[in-house]
Amino acid sequence: MTSFNGGKLNYVFTNKANLPKSLDPKDSDFAENSLIQEQVVGTLLAYKDGNYLPYIASEFNVSSDGKIYTFKIRDNLKSEAGIKITPLLIKQNLEKLLKQYLEYSEVPLFNYLKGFDLFSKNLNEIEGIKIKGDSLLFEFSKKPVGILNYFVMPYYGLHLK
Repeated sequence: MTSFNGGKLNYVFTNKANLPKSLDPKDSDFAENSLIQEQVVGTLLAYKDGNYLPYIASEFNVSSDGKIYTFKIRDNLKSEAGIKITPLLIKQNLEKLLKQYLEYSEVPLFNYLKGFDLFSKNLNEIEGIKIKGDSLLFEFSKKPVGILNYFVMPYYGLHLK
């Protein structure tokens, strides 16, 4: 469960077999990794009590045709290292993650983003991810049913090193 109140998070592993494989985002589907990733990775949305809630985003909107998703990014948000979290940082981070994932797998639903085919063939940016002021827009060529679930997952969250 995601906490919205801040505070300190401590983990104790009592069985070496349950130690996280790594904290690499591509490994966050392992139960041990996911438990930690969900607590330390910033995602655009959170899911609580059956509802999608803004997390890094302060608000979000879905167009009437379900093809454009707009996320207004919270003001004055910084990482623990003091890095200002901006729409550009989130865009670049997501494109980097998607590029890594494409090396060994398909990327469901994100492949519906406009320009994703060119991106998968070595273009560095995805045409369908745009910055508009303090917002991040995702423009899809086909309605990505279920994409809000992906904006909650640590795989696609903000990973800063």
